[in-house]
Amino acid sequence: MPNVKFFVYSLALRQDQGEPVIIAPQTNFALDYFPSWFTFSVTYGINGFVDKNQHTTRLVCSDQSGKVIASTNEVPVVFGEAVGWETPTEELGFVASISLQNVPIEKVGYCTSKVFIDDQEAGEYRIYIGKRTLGE
Repeated sequence: MPNVKFFVYSLALRQDQGEPVIIAPQTNFALDYFPSWFTFSVTYGINGFVDKNQHTTRLVCSDQSGKVIASTNEVPVVFGEAVGWETPTEELGFVASISLQNVPIEKVGYCTSKVFIDDQEAGEYRIYIGKRTLGE
């Protein structure tokens, strides 16, 4: 059964020679204003595919009231060819890097992201979104 090996919230992503680079990983977000439109990124890795058949993943983000504030369509899981090493089938993996742009954040609280693999929930990850305060 596939499972989420890691999940990271960050301020941004960029590509370097076709590989995702996580910029400014975060344990919480601080915004200047509420309500606000906010752009952030998530990166997660999935291992445990026992075959190279067609699989999909999807991400759904909700505010603390459960209202969906961002989501993706189903994304096909694509396996590259392992070159120079042998990978046991249970360790076949996939990394998804997603930028979520202009997400409506209405108030201070938690944002919860759920990862789905083949339409089954595989993990839930939350992050606190607070108001930025300036020192005196």
